[in-house]
Amino acid sequence: MLVALAAVAGALAAWAGVIVTVLMALWKRLDKRFDELKAERQQTRADVRDLGKAPLHQGLKFSISQHSRLLRLPITSVTNPAAVRFQRPPRLFWLISTLLVGLFWGLAALKHYFLQSTAWDLGIFDQVAWKMSQGLEPHSTFTDLHHMGDHGAWAFYAIAPLYWLAPSVHWLFLTQALGLILTALPVWHLGVQAGLKQRERWLICGLWWLQPVVFNVNLFDFHPETWAMPFLALAIWANRAERRWLWIACLFLAMGCKGALGLIVIGVALEQALRRRWRGLWRRYSLGEAGFFC
Repeated sequence: MLVALAAVAGALAAWAGVIVTVLMALWKRLDKRFDELKAERQQTRADVRDLGKAPLHQGLKFSISQHSRLLRLPITSVTNPAAVRFQRPPRLFWLISTLLVGLFWGLAALKHYFLQSTAWDLGIFDQVAWKMSQGLEPHSTFTDLHHMGDHGAWAFYAIAPLYWLAPSVHWLFLTQALGLILTALPVWHLGVQAGLKQRERWLICGLWWLQPVVFNVNLFDFHPETWAMPFLALAIWANRAERRWLWIACLFLAMGCKGALGLIVIGVALEQALRRRWRGLWRRYSLGEAGFFC
């Protein structure tokens, strides 16, 4: 028995190592592509600015190479290159996502049916969600704490209307599966934003869906921080697209799923500091500090 468990653990570790290696290579390629797009946009803006300032007789002397490069670029790429490559995922993406949500939900429900769930943490959140739906104080008898005193997950209040309609632990299983599987949607758009081919986007989404950690997290009862995964991925997209307020909103909602995610927000602010992107830096750092310590 122990030998079999060791073999399974070794296989999972090897598979996880392969996935991490591929993801690191793809992420490096994405970063390189984004840097190229940024440099191209800055050069295009500089050319357009110089053309606008130059007198008419000098503007006509613009080099053929500069003109040809400007004409090859769509007008929208001068302002926002991400908007040019934005497109909806194919229908097959939504079909696969729906099937995977059903699979993840069904496996979690099957585990619960066979009495393999635990009071820590599924019982805690199930009890708190029911109390919220009834207008009662969300105080857990397991931890003897108010819900906001347990990781400060204020976004969990969103589950109350669903529990009011039908108090069932399956709402937790369903929303957790949705959060994990639909994280592939902003990941897909990140690939579109970087100009990756469709098969490369499929590869990235498939690697996300097939990660052992995603599968295991789904089976291990319920954790509200799984709701934060789509927001974190969307925050990366918003940062690349220079949509500042969407970026801040995504980070704020992600922190609402668990206060400890404020550390990630602080890390994002420090990453921006290393890239010398000072605009709005203090907002993100203050947001992370407030989410983590409050």
